[in-house]
Amino acid sequence: MKTTSDINDNDYDAGWPENLPGYTIENPIVDLLYVEIDYSNNILGNLWLERQSYAVVQGPSGIGKSMFGFQAAVEASLGKPVFGLAVAKPLKVLLLQAEDSLNDRIRQAACIKRLAPSRAEARLAGLNFRIFTPHKRASRGEELFEFLGEAFKDFNFDLLILNPAFAFIDGNVNDSTAVGDFLRSQLQEFLRVKDAAAIVIHHVPKPPKSGKGRDSNTTMYSGHGSAEWANAPRGSMTINRTRVPWVFQFDIGKRGSFSGWTPDREGYYIRYFTHTRQGDMFWAEASEEDIGAAETGFSTDDFDSVFSSDSDYTFDDIKRRFRHFGYNYSDQDLGDILAEAVERGKLVKTKKAEGEQVWHPIKAAKTSPRDVKREAEYEARVEIVYLAISEAGPAGINVNGLRLKGFAFGSSTLDECLKRLAAAGRIEKRPDGRWVVVVRALDDPAVKN
Repeated sequence: MKTTSDINDNDYDAGWPENLPGYTIENPIVDLLYVEIDYSNNILGNLWLERQSYAVVQGPSGIGKSMFGFQAAVEASLGKPVFGLAVAKPLKVLLLQAEDSLNDRIRQAACIKRLAPSRAEARLAGLNFRIFTPHKRASRGEELFEFLGEAFKDFNFDLLILNPAFAFIDGNVNDSTAVGDFLRSQLQEFLRVKDAAAIVIHHVPKPPKSGKGRDSNTTMYSGHGSAEWANAPRGSMTINRTRVPWVFQFDIGKRGSFSGWTPDREGYYIRYFTHTRQGDMFWAEASEEDIGAAETGFSTDDFDSVFSSDSDYTFDDIKRRFRHFGYNYSDQDLGDILAEAVERGKLVKTKKAEGEQVWHPIKAAKTSPRDVKREAEYEARVEIVYLAISEAGPAGINVNGLRLKGFAFGSSTLDECLKRLAAAGRIEKRPDGRWVVVVRALDDPAVKN
């Protein structure tokens, strides 16, 4: 074997075949190491989707995948970012669909008014985008791609969108052989011939539980059927419901670092979009308030309305008040939402003397996450002191007695807690120096709330 000092340029090809039918042969040093990336092959993102490759976009039924496909086609045809994925130039897009009626497509087309407001832009979309819908059952598998190859033998397009995969695969979606043939052989070969890319829209078995679906490491495997739906595509994106019905989480589970999206603090590639349910159908970038509602389960205004006083709220109180504002959560979902609110420093959870769990809102507005955390800690200590005074009953308890409770905080914090409780009218100091809980009358508005 030759050492590095013995190798010269004439030795590079010694013994290796110069060509192999159906294969590209490359020397990693000569052919790849110093070659610039070819961005002319880019279709979406920062090489997230290239020519001759495909991605799967998946989500549960009724979540707006068809609208995603239509709007993505319009945006790509205009050369505008597709759901935050960059597009270098206007693309020619073919949407092949077998799911939406004529009226569905008319409603979907309304998004063009927002995406292409000028006459010139509308004409560009009309030039670059076509929808094909079969009159009867769609051709499937090998027959489908033979048909497309013949139909488009003299026309080149850049992006093919198939909606849904169920309509076009020839075989069982749970069969890895059938799925592999459809994706790796039939679709892949067609894209190579056309030098185009594709998005395949696919279903997940059932909607993920609100806010508790698969994490970002595994969403790519949530598609219905064989794991080939996750393994074969070059890229993948999953659309999930959130805790509120108008905001949706888009999660790039595969090749997220090539998407151009900014990763979150944990390194996941997640963005939020809202989907209109009234008026013109349209996916829009979520606002900060929308994102907050998606993560917590309620809008800021509704939260303030539910917790409109400084009272303690039982679980049943909160459930009833949320329902008044249109949030019909199950007990488990509401429990998750309240736990999140406690973690975010919006609520404090404690127990009354009789053992009943209650929640108390933190009202003070803060300017930083550190301030929010500090205030949440203070409110938790306030509730600990309040519980200690409640347990003392009508006899009350003085400051020295409270200090003997062994609180995990000092005298100055205890004094501040007593001050806050007294200011809120929850405790009072008797002439003998003992603190007692204020018993409110049944007609007190704070009790009614």
